[in-house]
Amino acid sequence: MRGLLPDVLEEISTSLRYFETRMNRNIERILLTGGSSLIPGILTMIEDGIKISGEIWKPMEGRFENCKTSEPECMEVCFSVVLGLFSRKLV
Repeated sequence: MRGLLPDVLEEISTSLRYFETRMNRNIERILLTGGSSLIPGILTMIEDGIKISGEIWKPMEGRFENCKTSEPECMEVCFSVVLGLFSRKLV
């Protein structure tokens, strides 16, 4: 993971700068989503690399308490793309 991290951080930084320039707005925090957000320490590494605070967004938090899966915390973060598309009426 650490070998890829500099490239990933550069891509994230480039995207954030583009957004800030294009929208004339500052990004104050990031939301990390999806299964990769559960990699231990990933949020801290990204925050340190891009100098912006963040949090792991769990759009379905608490919805899988009675789920029979052994990893309900994974299910909580895995619907962010679908919810984002749905909110834009793309689904």
